[in-house]
Amino acid sequence: MSDTGETINSDFSMKVGKREVEAYRARKRIRKALEAGETPNASDVRKASQGQPIDPGDVYIAPEITDITVGWMMDQKTVANQMTPSIQVAKQKGSYPVFSKSFFFRDEMEERGDAQPAAEGTMGLTFQNYAAPVYAWRLPLGAQARANATPLELDTAGAELCGNKSLLKRELLWFNKYFKTGVWTTQLTLKNSGGGGTAGTDLSFADANALPIKQIKKQLDAQSALVGGLYRCNKAVWSRDVWTAFCEHPNVISRINAGQTPGGPAEATQAMVAAWLGLDQIIIADAIQTTSAKGVAEASATYARVATAGQILFAYVPPAPSKFRPSAMYSFDWVPPGSLVGGYGTAVASYYIQERKAQMYEVEMATDFEVVSADCGVLLSSCLA
Repeated sequence: MSDTGETINSDFSMKVGKREVEAYRARKRIRKALEAGETPNASDVRKASQGQPIDPGDVYIAPEITDITVGWMMDQKTVANQMTPSIQVAKQKGSYPVFSKSFFFRDEMEERGDAQPAAEGTMGLTFQNYAAPVYAWRLPLGAQARANATPLELDTAGAELCGNKSLLKRELLWFNKYFKTGVWTTQLTLKNSGGGGTAGTDLSFADANALPIKQIKKQLDAQSALVGGLYRCNKAVWSRDVWTAFCEHPNVISRINAGQTPGGPAEATQAMVAAWLGLDQIIIADAIQTTSAKGVAEASATYARVATAGQILFAYVPPAPSKFRPSAMYSFDWVPPGSLVGGYGTAVASYYIQERKAQMYEVEMATDFEVVSADCGVLLSSCLA
């Protein structure tokens, strides 16, 4: 009789090995703890990874593995996670109320006569829907791979690779949703001098006569006028090529030289430019993705930046989701109550498939990026036309 209450035949124990039996017992205890809503013992989690599971139906989510992934994700300075406040939702699909902006800024109070009723109005209210699709990916690690590495190394590698897949997916979803024309109320396509571009208005930053700071402020002022100045853009995402060209533009360098400390470098920094533009943060989009097909030799693999070149997105986003406060964007991350799903609707699971003799590491994520208020964003495109 084992410490988990089940009978284990001694011949069977000898056949599968002491290590596997200990792993089996550890998984029993882990399952029992999870069913009771308790955190499994760390020692059991380690033992569970040291042998191949005996029970093919023994599927569990290891809290230590999920914690590693969540911690790793939070340390990554991805655009999606820095720009978009996350709302954890209990249901995969739902709706949220949106009050009409015009009702907040309409002057409807009138002088009241003696014994007369107050001026009366209405309130505009609509509902916007969200739906968080479930994305998933898994990595099989066979017995041969596990025999050539310590199980804990493989656990960590499997979890971190799963975390990387979820980070990349969020980044792609974010840029495909927000970093494009046709989304934001205020948008401007820059032009070169031959195409009608005008310095101080819409001239390409590739032109030495452009006035990049003035041109950007003009668009931010236009956006501010749409929201009464209350929710002026406070963050920005620049494609790497635009940031490099901006920093090297003669009119930007001359501004730095005019106020630099003697002997200091004439180099624009993100903090410096953010201060010029009245922003809290500037983020440079550097994420890349593999563009070559699966199966291509590693030496021949190709890559491309996730962000569309030649663009800048400015947005107002609050520090955290808040009622009666607009935001350019929110991510609705499905986190069912009582589940082991971590931040951003992501969970990593480890389980064994008997017929493949493989330990599986699987990541699942349910998220939906939504444009909440188009008036809270500004997009500049073709900045280097």
